Amino acid sequence: MKDFFKKKTLSNYISLVASVFALVMLIVYCVFTSPFGLLNAWAVVCLVIAVLLNCAMFLFATPVDPYFKVIAPVMVAIALGLFLSACAGDIADYFNHVAVMGTGAPFNSIVSIAICLLVLVVVDLVVCFLSGKKAEK
Repeated sequence: MKDFFKKKTLSNYISLVASVFALVMLIVYCVFTSPFGLLNAWAVVCLVIAVLLNCAMFLFATPVDPYFKVIAPVMVAIALGLFLSACAGDIADYFNHVAVMGTGAPFNSIVSIAICLLVLVVVDLVVCFLSGKKAEK
C-alpha cells in the first residue's frame, strides 16, 4: 500500500483533489438546482464523467491518460456552460431588478457555484500540464 502512494506524482494527487471537488460540486449542483427546476441531466452526466476520469487518472496509469486529462476539464466546462445557461433568466432578473424571467434562484448561490466550477476547470487544466510520470533517480 505504501508503494502505491509512493509511485504517485503531483499530477495524480491533484487529480484526486479534483475528483473529490468534482464530486462535491456534483452534489451541490443537484441540491441547489432541483428546487428551482434548473437541474440539467447533461450537466450531471458531464460532472459524473469528470469525477470518473479524475479517479481513473489517480488510480491507474493508462496509455489513454493524456486524453483523460483533456476530457475532464472539457466536461466540467460544459457543465458550467449548461448551468449558466439554465440560470440566465435569474442572472438577468438580478441585474434588471425585475423578477420576470427567472425562477427565484438566489444570485449569490449562482455565482458561488459558477466560481467553484470555474476553479474546478482550472484545477483540471493544471493537471493537463503536469507530467504523469515520476522522475527517475
